[in-house]
Amino acid sequence: MAKKVAFLLAIVSISMIATLAHGFPDDGSSKAVEEWPNRFPTAEPINIKFRLYLNNILTTVPPASVAVAKASTTDSTPTSFGLVRVIDGPMAEQPMTENPNATVVARVQGLGVFSSQTEVGILEALSFVFVDGEFKGSTLTALGRLAPAEGWSDISVVGGAGVFRRAQGTIASRIYYIDPTVGDVQEMIFDFDYYPKTTTSQE
Repeated sequence: MAKKVAFLLAIVSISMIATLAHGFPDDGSSKAVEEWPNRFPTAEPINIKFRLYLNNILTTVPPASVAVAKASTTDSTPTSFGLVRVIDGPMAEQPMTENPNATVVARVQGLGVFSSQTEVGILEALSFVFVDGEFKGSTLTALGRLAPAEGWSDISVVGGAGVFRRAQGTIASRIYYIDPTVGDVQEMIFDFDYYPKTTTSQE
């Protein structure tokens, strides 16, 4: 039994070493780090566009978002300056205020910081975790400012993983529905490029 365990541990160790050798530069020099991306073949980016709705519903159990911090002066400001909310809300092709049974395509996980003292302005840092459909298992990362009074706001797609490797682009976002006792729904139009995964000779 001990010999079998030792053999399995040896196999795991060899696999880990091989993975590290493939995944990182050969040495720790800055030149190796700079040249590492050149080891992989280039590919033409793919552009994709689609529309989804972020359902930030507060009446569900658990609620889609919760307040986790605020300043001592937040409640006295008209813009909720200093309020921080964390979200883990469902995204669907339809507003769930209109169709509660809409299929959840992704979950939006991140935070919103009320960061303006002159108007309602929310700094959003979001990960879109796709849980259904052809993009299941992939993620997008976005960062930007939502200004509800201005209508549409552009949020930058700054990266991705899985199918959406090296994604870059924008998400046009606006408040589609809002009710202080229920929550809100954001309409989001995605328009970004990503690079498909390619097979290398080193894999």
